[in-house]
Amino acid sequence: MDTNTSPEAAAEAVAVPEQVSTAPLLVKQPDRMKSLMDHIDSFVSENVREDISGDLGGGGGGGTGDGDDDDQQPSARTLALQNLPAPQVMQKRIAGHIEHEVKTLRKDIRKVERLRKKGAAYRLTKLYARLRLLNSLLKSVLDASGEVIQRIFVRVFIDKQPIIEK
Repeated sequence: MDTNTSPEAAAEAVAVPEQVSTAPLLVKQPDRMKSLMDHIDSFVSENVREDISGDLGGGGGGGTGDGDDDDQQPSARTLALQNLPAPQVMQKRIAGHIEHEVKTLRKDIRKVERLRKKGAAYRLTKLYARLRLLNSLLKSVLDASGEVIQRIFVRVFIDKQPIIEK
């Protein structure tokens, strides 16, 4: 090699291997990884098959899935839906429930007003917003149709869902 050559000429003089292996690189997992993956797959499949009968207030209700529905008793929810009271009674119960929540909110507001901590003002604002929403809902329930009252009644008293999310 000449010492007077340029770096480009020296780079050309370096020998490059003719054959570069293009075979894919294979990695074999140990057997314990396979058993771990099987274990994880069983968890995932259990979560996918999770019972959603309580979601959205619907369905489920105790079916076994074997096709013999003739000897099964109806669920408690189905019985409650069949035995709904008159719309005026539902309206009074909903109004009483809303008034009870308003009373509870007012107590919470008084407690938060006494606190002098960070975040109390934010919590107080949220409580007042919820109070205004409940009061407007109470007014609309008193003027609502039977179908709307029935939906609210089923949601609150049969499905045991809150009127307004906290």
